[in-house]
Amino acid sequence: MSQFKDYTGDEGLVGVPQFDDFMTDIADLTLGKVIGEGQFGAVHIGKYFGDVVAVKTQKRSTVEIDTYILRELSVLKFARHENLLEYIGACNLLGRGEGATTHTLYIVTEYAGGGELHHLLNSCNPLGLKFLCKIALGCLDALAYLHSKKIIHRDIKSENILLDANYCPKLSDFGMARAVRNNLAHAMTICGTDLYVPSETKASEDCEQHPVGETSNVR
Repeated sequence: MSQFKDYTGDEGLVGVPQFDDFMTDIADLTLGKVIGEGQFGAVHIGKYFGDVVAVKTQKRSTVEIDTYILRELSVLKFARHENLLEYIGACNLLGRGEGATTHTLYIVTEYAGGGELHHLLNSCNPLGLKFLCKIALGCLDALAYLHSKKIIHRDIKSENILLDANYCPKLSDFGMARAVRNNLAHAMTICGTDLYVPSETKASEDCEQHPVGETSNVR
């Protein structure tokens, strides 16, 4: 049985959905080549009922990893904005073979054909001020929307900003997200990716690092 069935909710996200809410049939998915890889899984380009999509495959082995996966799914499913990566569906499969206990989660999202903002910023092509302002404004609009829903992302970086075919920015990777109600403790928690954390805060014992392997939507 999936560990999601026993999950009663993350204290940081109210109303985290049970896994029964994610009923995408793996038979409706066609996986193509790997376009991004991380410690716990990979991202494939794929097709879902004929539409080109991205499929993130996430190995599940610990309750801690489940917590981060559920956070990401909760934000993806219930937060809708043109500058947030659009969630399509998910399914959960138990590994094959006698005695198999490891589950793999397939998360289907829109395909961001423009790649990571990180790759674009590190390319040799000069980027105009107007273009950069468009990217920044789109990201700010996404964050303003999340904050209006009392959700903080907590891992903003160029690798987590994807671009669609028209170079519209799409904020992604919500495994570190938290909801803030009347308690600001979560908002004050130091967390994120080590290279993006200020040096004066890295030594904090309250630093929550992302246990879920980083994967990109496109390469």
